[in-house]
Amino acid sequence: VNGNEAEARRLARFEPRGHTPSAYVLRDEQAAEDFPMTLDLRRPARL
Repeated sequence: VNGNEAEARRLARFEPRGHTPSAYVLRDEQAAEDFPMTLDLRRPARL
């Protein structure tokens, strides 16, 4: 594979447009009451 092909693939890989269709609001997380610094995977994710 020559350098021109590699450069073309690299440029095609990092495009300025993203995958997010629109803006979104990121809400603050609420810490667990019992252990606020521990990641508890048993609890559902709150997005």
